[in-house]
Amino acid sequence: MKAEYEDKHVKLDAEGITIQAYYFPFATPKFIPWQSVTSAQEFFMSAATGKYRVWGMGLKPHWFHRDLRRFERSKAFVLDTGSFFKPVITPEQPGPVQAILRAHGLLKKKG
Repeated sequence: MKAEYEDKHVKLDAEGITIQAYYFPFATPKFIPWQSVTSAQEFFMSAATGKYRVWGMGLKPHWFHRDLRRFERSKAFVLDTGSFFKPVITPEQPGPVQAILRAHGLLKKKG
């Protein structure tokens, strides 16, 4: 399947989103079909919102895939799949991911 967007951490194609190095401790990928994503929310990363988190979660039920260079990124996307834990992706280029999520009607407007 040809990817609409792909980097070292995330791939978005016609079928859905593949998040690399998602599951701890084996770093296996997670695939989320588009029909399982009910919405996505973009946010700016800071120390309080996971900018320095390498892998896992903090106080919110947001699960961050392994990304050793997340501290270099400024934007992230929380994916709502209807489960308690919400995957967070931190693509190297957030612009194309934002456009794809918007094209799928998933990106929430900022409150």
